[in-house]
Amino acid sequence: MDSFHYHKDPAQAEITNKTLNALAAITKEVAAKEGAIYADAFGAAMKTMTALKELHGKDYAFDNQDGYGPGPGCKLAMAYAFLKALGCDGSLGTVTIDYKAETATCDPAQKVIEFDSRAATIESTRYPFLYLEKQVLSESILKCLPFNEELNRFTLIVKNLPSPRLKVSWNVPKWSELCAHESRDFTAEEAAKGIIISSGLDPVPFGRFHDIHNDLWELQNLERTLAVPRELAQRCLAHRTRMWCASATP
Repeated sequence: MDSFHYHKDPAQAEITNKTLNALAAITKEVAAKEGAIYADAFGAAMKTMTALKELHGKDYAFDNQDGYGPGPGCKLAMAYAFLKALGCDGSLGTVTIDYKAETATCDPAQKVIEFDSRAATIESTRYPFLYLEKQVLSESILKCLPFNEELNRFTLIVKNLPSPRLKVSWNVPKWSELCAHESRDFTAEEAAKGIIISSGLDPVPFGRFHDIHNDLWELQNLERTLAVPRELAQRCLAHRTRMWCASATP
């Protein structure tokens, strides 16, 4: 529970969190005895909340202002805990471009559409998670929780770059009014070591990701009534896009 906003009573919040911590310890013990997977959602949320309040002050609202509903940081921390417990390694894909050899290669989840010695266009069936809630980016949540580094790695390696710097940009469709074109420059040394583009760039959602988010949200709501239209279910399985591009810059 939020250590400041819960019932507007920090003392009550401290008591409640001690109780939840004890319950989490019991749950972990039972999971070990039963051979079940244990996700430490409480521990991840508390660690993230503590770090954020150190940055922004004790009255920072980690949960909603009522002290009950989880805020963006809390929700992301819980997702982090569940994904780690399930054994997700966080490697979404790797694309390697070698300008000297004039080659662009990738893992099976990606497809090289075009490479013309200066720019590569990649089609991917995997997306790094992009944050529809601007609060995640604006309030340093990602600096307090290693979600991108451990669970959201989409890596670009560029060898023998013909220029000192590389510009990597999200390929935002012109029809999308959801966000601006996002790009960032990297040094040739950084590019050769590998760039986690889902972390190195501010992961602003592009239009296609927003479409997927809306479809999955609609699917989730309809699942509660056990009435999912076949078209929607098929659409949720078929999403793909030309996601990003990289180009050498002078």
